[in-house]
Parts: sequence; structure tokens; C-alpha cells
Amino acid sequence: MTEAGTLDVFTDWYLKQFPPQQELAERRVAIKKEYPIVDAQTFRAADVRLIFPHLTQADWTPILDEKGKIKSLTKDGVEITTGIGWCTLRISIPFSTHLFIAARMIEEVENEVADLCWEKKMRVLGYGIQPLSYPDRYFSVPEYGTSLFQNRRLHPHVDPLTIAARDVVLVEMNREEISQAINILNALSGPIIWLFANSPVWRGEMDPLSRMAVRADAGTAMTESMFGGTPPIIFGNNKDLISYLTSHFSERKLLRRLQSKEHDWREDWTDYEEHIWLDARPRTKYKALEIIVPCSQKTGENRHLMALILGLMENLNGASKLLDDFLMRNRVNLRRFAICNPPSDAMSGLIEKMLSVSREGLKKRGYEEEIFLTHLRTRLRECKNPATEALKIFKQRNGMPRLIDSVDVRNVP
Repeated sequence: MTEAGTLDVFTDWYLKQFPPQQELAERRVAIKKEYPIVDAQTFRAADVRLIFPHLTQADWTPILDEKGKIKSLTKDGVEITTGIGWCTLRISIPFSTHLFIAARMIEEVENEVADLCWEKKMRVLGYGIQPLSYPDRYFSVPEYGTSLFQNRRLHPHVDPLTIAARDVVLVEMNREEISQAINILNALSGPIIWLFANSPVWRGEMDPLSRMAVRADAGTAMTESMFGGTPPIIFGNNKDLISYLTSHFSERKLLRRLQSKEHDWREDWTDYEEHIWLDARPRTKYKALEIIVPCSQKTGENRHLMALILGLMENLNGASKLLDDFLMRNRVNLRRFAICNPPSDAMSGLIEKMLSVSREGLKKRGYEEEIFLTHLRTRLRECKNPATEALKIFKQRNGMPRLIDSVDVRNVP
């Protein structure tokens, strides 16, 4: 089989992983949410794995690694595990048709885990990074440590991943809209990052580069086996997108693996696409669009995040009108700008239009979910995001304890 022929085989398989338009009658949404775990008294990184054995007593089913240790737990479709670092908790909820149900589900699990951590003298934070502990390979869990950090010269932005926490929204999509959704949501990455920036304080101080979303820089710095941030090109169709997604893996013998009888290339791809760190990326595993938001949000805030993304997906044709010449020329720079700065007049106008497009999409669903966007309009009008609120608190007397209290899951009403 020729290289071109092999890529055609892969493209055909890839597109079939997503349903045709007529089969996606009602779009569902899910979220994977991360939380920094800190010692209740010192505020330094704490090991979330300490609560895993106790969750089994609350009817959570343990999943064991090859050494017989608990690596994750499941109950009613919800999964609890670590992030890249053992000081990061990750909660993944299943797909739901209704935002109200999805929001309630994540908040119920948050509360259960936060109460258990409190009993173990730990706190669960709705924040984008460990506020005090320095990043280090030491924090990485073994399977991530092997793939990400060992035998590699680290980029200076990579280490923060061991202590960072992000939120990931998944929205089902059909095969006809893949490239359109990827173009739009990546182009809007800057406005989304600003609305949900939430990591201006880490290592016990304000970020020296004035970044509001530290992990967003890590996403753009990924090299070797990963892509990150906003892609440098606009995809004309699905085939262009798939060619781009496979290009780096091709250098690592993707096409040879596709031809090999010794490898299940479908399994290879599922593993590989986990390390394409675009802000918006298609996931064959979930048959969905996955939006990576660099900073974890406080309890209750994720309903606003899910609403924004879901509304945009429900109104892709309206969202495509936002992709004017200004945004197309400046989408990468807007992303960089949003990490450190309040929105310019041009970006404020873009965010306002983005919220309107999302609202129209949510109204089409008929569940009154557009109410979740009201808070984001207030955030834009007052030019305040979670990061500016965190900085305001941190600059007060006893700033670190106050900041911890403000983002502690147990303290948020």
C-alpha cells in the first residue's frame, strides 16, 4: 500500500468514528475537571491518592494498575483519578443532554471528594495551579512521568504541568462539522482563555510574567510528540485537518504502523490524540470536540463554561461569521495577549459577539440554558475574570490564606 493510500484508509476510518449529521439529533456535553490538592495547614501540594482506598468504602469501584494499586475509581459513569501530577485530582462525568444535570453531577462529586479530603487534612481547590509548591518532575505520576518527562530535555514551560489544573469540555459533533468546529473554537481561544483565566498566583507569589493563565503558555510550548495552542493554519476541509493531525505522528512511523500486522493502529491513534494539545481538538474516543481550558474553575463556574461551548457548537454557522479578517490574522496573537492582559476594545467586541452567538445556539435547544451566560456578560462588562479576583484577594493582608479560602470547594456556596 502506498503512503497516500494508507492515509486514505486512515481518513475513511477516522471520519466514521463520528456520527453523520442525521444521527446526532440532540447534542450532549461532558466535562473533565481537575483540582489542585493542598495540605489544609501548609497549603503545599498533597497526595490525592490517599483518599482512593476510602472512596471504595463509598461504593466507588477501584481500577488497579499492574502493581495492584488503585489508579482510578468509577461510579455511575463518573471517573475519579489523578492529573499528570499526584497533587491533582481529576473528575470526569459522563455525557448528558442537559446542562443542569451535568452541572449538578460535577458539583455533587466535588462535594463528596472535598469532604473526604478535609477528613484527611487536605483541601480541594477550584483553581488553575498549585498556589505554593514549585513544579517538579517529582510530582508526576509514574505513567505520565515515563511518557512526558523521562529521557527528554524539558522545555521550561513543561514542568508547570505537574502542578497545574485544567478543565476540559467535550461536546458531541457530527463528521460533517469537524473542521469547521476546530477552526472556530481554536480561533476563539483567546477570548475563552481570558474569560476563564484563573492562575495568576503560583509558587507563593504573583506570576513574574504577569500571566493570568500559566498553563496556557505550557500548551503553546509543546514540541516533539505534541502540538499545542492554536494551529497556525485554517483547515479547508476534514481531509486537510486529518493530514495535519497525522503529520507529526507520521514522522514517528504512523503510516508504517498502519501497514503493520503487529500493531493495532486504532489503539495507537487513541493514545496519540491524547497528546495533541490544541485548545480545540477532535477526539475519536468520545466522538466529540474537546475544548481545553487552561485553568480549572471554582465550584459552580463550570456551568458557564459548558454553556458557552455548547451554545457555540449549536450555532456553528453563526459562529463562523466571527471569523473575519481581523480574527484570522490575529488569532494566535490574541491568544498570547489574553494570557496576560485585559481585553482590548477589539477583543471585548469579539467576546460580546461570541456570547450572543452562543446564546442563540442555546435558545434553539429550548432548555433555558442561556441563563448560564448572564454571568459571563457581567464578567466582560466589569472587566473582571477569576484571575483578577484572585489577584485582588492575594494582595490583601494574609493574602495566601485568603486566596485558598476563596477557591476551596468546601467554602463556595
